[in-house]
Amino acid sequence: MSQWNQASTRIQAPPRTEDVKVLRDFVAKLTDIVAIISKDLDFIINGNLDANNIRANSIETKNLKAGSVTADKIEVEELSAITANLGHITAGLIEAVEIFGSFIATSKTSYPRCEMSDTEHLFVAYATATKLVKMIAAYFNGPALSFEDNGLSLGLLSTPSDFLVQGNYGVSVNGGFGPVHLFTSSSEGVRVDNWTEFKRDTDGRSLQQELNGKQNTISGASGTVYVASSPGAAANTPITFTNGIRTS
Repeated sequence: MSQWNQASTRIQAPPRTEDVKVLRDFVAKLTDIVAIISKDLDFIINGNLDANNIRANSIETKNLKAGSVTADKIEVEELSAITANLGHITAGLIEAVEIFGSFIATSKTSYPRCEMSDTEHLFVAYATATKLVKMIAAYFNGPALSFEDNGLSLGLLSTPSDFLVQGNYGVSVNGGFGPVHLFTSSSEGVRVDNWTEFKRDTDGRSLQQELNGKQNTISGASGTVYVASSPGAAANTPITFTNGIRTS
């Protein structure tokens, strides 16, 4: 499509002459210009817009519709009042103050990948399709972090009354080269359901079993022994035990 090289600014005023030949030449040029403009308008009206450059200091429109727009370069200072489904956009850099959307991802299919969504998870980071960590805003009425690895999961959960560490196949705490401390500033202390919950890895015996074994050992251990009141003295001070407990 040609540009409007015969634009209206280049149309000269009718010559002030009685010379028929000069007037005939002017009419011929004017006819050519009108023919070019008519052809370009017909092309645009039929749904096609083709331009080498569209330049403007400001473009403000509520509706811009065209079957096709082809341009090497569009330079403007401001685009405003545009509401449209822009489809697939490829850009090197987008800088904005506010961006609202339902899904943002760093990659379509490759890993590692991060996603931001307005559905179940707000943020999720994938190492692979089955190894990931995600943030859930509302999980049993509180926020949560979920660590997943090939079907195994560990959750950090916040509830109105508690903070939980939960794993579907167990939770391990490893202090590395340092100790593991359990402490609280509450007078309630650190609690467990019962001593049977504390078990030894080597044989599975619980703390309650060990305490019961100690009780069986000292039960019935009663009597009186005589010890010296001072080093080297005669053993004449009685000490009495009942069921392993000193009573006198």
